[in-house]
Amino acid sequence: MTLMVDHGRLDVQVRDLARRRGVTLPDQQRWLVEMRDAPTAADFERVFANRLRAAQPGCCSTIRGAGMARCRCSDRGT
Repeated sequence: MTLMVDHGRLDVQVRDLARRRGVTLPDQQRWLVEMRDAPTAADFERVFANRLRAAQPGCCSTIRGAGMARCRCSDRGT
């Protein structure tokens, strides 16, 4: 539960900072709808991977560093 609570607190802080600095954040709600409405499992995975790359660019190197060889970060999921 701590991870969820901490993530929620961080989200509030980031949104406040973005508002104060005039920064537009990505529309994550739209991303969730796009994943929910994916017609196939393969489409869902493609959308999920692309959104993860966009939101957290360092995730792929972390996954690769953990020994997960199937991480397809450089080929854009094609």
